[in-house]
Amino acid sequence: MLDNYLLAELVAFAHTGTIAQAADRLGVSQPAITRGLHKIEAELGVPLFIRQPNKLTLNPTGEFAAKQAAKVLATNQALVTDIQHFAQSQATITVGAVAPGPLIVLRQITAFPVEIKPDFFTEDQALMALQKGQVACVVTQKPIQNPQVKAEFLGTESLLVNLNRFSPLASQKQVTFKQLAGLSFIVIDQIGVWAKLIKKAIPDAKFIYQNQDNFLAIVNNSIFPFFTTNLSHFDRRRIIKLGDRVPIPIQDQSAHMDFYVNYLKVDAKRVAPLIEAWRLKWT
Repeated sequence: MLDNYLLAELVAFAHTGTIAQAADRLGVSQPAITRGLHKIEAELGVPLFIRQPNKLTLNPTGEFAAKQAAKVLATNQALVTDIQHFAQSQATITVGAVAPGPLIVLRQITAFPVEIKPDFFTEDQALMALQKGQVACVVTQKPIQNPQVKAEFLGTESLLVNLNRFSPLASQKQVTFKQLAGLSFIVIDQIGVWAKLIKKAIPDAKFIYQNQDNFLAIVNNSIFPFFTTNLSHFDRRRIIKLGDRVPIPIQDQSAHMDFYVNYLKVDAKRVAPLIEAWRLKWT
């Protein structure tokens, strides 16, 4: 078994080409690098170097060994990271999602030690995040199909559009995406899967994406239409003045998005109380 430090010295030498530069990169002495290169060659039992007066270079076997050593070091680092993520997930319940709405509801629950991942996952990334211990729960549009994973229905988020009350559509009880064609909307730039949906659903619309502070400033000082959902009222960070705008539900089926919370079956007892509280808060 080759020690990590020997592999690191071989990789550093391969990258820099000299013992002096390898020593600088690793913060050790040149004699330490020299001893390490001799030791790894001896432990492998094959020549790795071409030795010339005042010059040491890798032979083809040495070059191959350095590439393999780099892979082993990367794998070992990934192992350490995965274990650290897992240990962290045991101390707190780490949660991720594909959209902000479910997390807005979750933030209202203070009885559990929860850490929320700031970046949204794609549906494809969700299973890997669970398996690597990056999250204990992940919210998706569709249940994750995997024998290690349990998926539970969490709730439905429904989209509304806030329109100027003098708009021809403002008197309607509901609107369709098609009726919103050609309008310009102010949109928060972090809305996960909703961004793709509205872009696809509303023909010829213009979406002006803003961070949260700019979004609030524009919304509260303009008549631009914007979107909210049935979960927006949970978000205490946003104080929106509707002014001359009225919220109107969107009746298209795609404007009503079901969400599922997924977790590893081995974590069921640990996450069950949180999920129950989450579901109750949603309703």
